[in-house]
Order: sequence, then C-alpha cells, then structure tokens
Amino acid sequence: MSEDARPSGRITAEDAIQLWIARAARVRIRELTERYGVDARRLYEVWREDRFAGARAEAIARLEREGSPLAQSVRLLPHVSLPRGCEEGQMELFSGAS
Repeated sequence: MSEDARPSGRITAEDAIQLWIARAARVRIRELTERYGVDARRLYEVWREDRFAGARAEAIARLEREGSPLAQSVRLLPHVSLPRGCEEGQMELFSGAS
C-alpha cells in the first residue's frame, strides 16, 4: 500500500471529484484502488453516480476553470455496466449449426 493510501477505505466528496479527473486523465484503476485504499467497486459507484452525484459536474467545472486540455478533449460520461448474459432467443442461433 502506498503512502497516500487511506486505510479507512472511505471516499470523500473531494476524492470523488479527483476520481473523475483521474478518469479523464486515464489513470489506471489499479493505481486508484491503491491510492484510495478501496476496492474497484467503490470507484464504479462514483463513476455510475450512485454516490457523490455532483462530483462529475464539479470535476468538469474544475477542468474548465484550470484551462486543462482534458476539458475539451474528454467527454466525462457516467459508467454504464454491460449486462452479462444472453438475450432471449440468442442461444437458438447455435441449435441449427452442425
């Protein structure tokens, strides 16, 4: 665990803003989990906006205020989970193949 890691494993509102900025900067998830001392699921709670819903807007505003090139080059959108499984009728495609 790095020096910056938080042993409590709690993400604050300020951390959530920094997580959005890190996402824009394409920081690796593994680095973020080590830095914040949390499981990757906690990061996705922020990025899905399940927690700290205003953090994304604040991160975008900060990037724009600072004149960061990330503000224009990256679209920060909430994470959308893709379903794991087959749609109805999809497995029937394999029944006729021999």
